[in-house]
Amino acid sequence: MAKIREFYLISNKFTGTIPTYIGTFTKLTALGFGSNSFQGTLPTNFGTLLKLTSYTVNENKFTGSIPTTIGLMSSLMILSVSDNSFTGKNKYNK
Repeated sequence: MAKIREFYLISNKFTGTIPTYIGTFTKLTALGFGSNSFQGTLPTNFGTLLKLTSYTVNENKFTGSIPTTIGLMSSLMILSVSDNSFTGKNKYNK
């Protein structure tokens, strides 16, 4: 799995939480979980995905704050987090 560059689970009926082991896929450039029913909080260890340029989690049931570790993703150009139930305040969720 270490060679995976893009990982999409978009527009399915997936539920539950996003597995944190995806944070070990260090070659990822795109990660998409949009339009499902994922819930819980976003994994904080995804900040190690330094090659990630696109991260989409829109249209799910996520709660809590958007992790500040997203700020470590120095290559990130697209971040889509709309239509969730995020709370709290940080520089991404004011």
